[in-house]
Amino acid sequence: MNRDFLIQKILSPEVRADTWKASIKNAFRYSLHESDDHIISKFKRFHYWRRQGADVYTELILNKQNKGLRPDLVIVNDEDIFIEEIVSSEKEASIVKKRKDYPFTITVINAKDESI
Repeated sequence: MNRDFLIQKILSPEVRADTWKASIKNAFRYSLHESDDHIISKFKRFHYWRRQGADVYTELILNKQNKGLRPDLVIVNDEDIFIEEIVSSEKEASIVKKRKDYPFTITVINAKDESI
């Protein structure tokens, strides 16, 4: 199946690729509400995957079927589409819910332990 089709299928219909930064592949997005550890780790992972040649979406708003969630990173490479979720103070219950609700495999990365 076409990679771009899969991404469009999980996007919220309110997100337009030509106008909303979070849906533009390979554009880094963060919020000032995130901790510095979280932002830095997310950027390191974003940078790592870009150097590997993968397309990366940050804070991509998923469609209502996927409950409008925003994974930290959606990584699209030649073999797979998967999610990396950066955690620093997140509760285990939140991670369990994300594993259930996200449409792709999720890898959890602890912001305090992350190094490349």
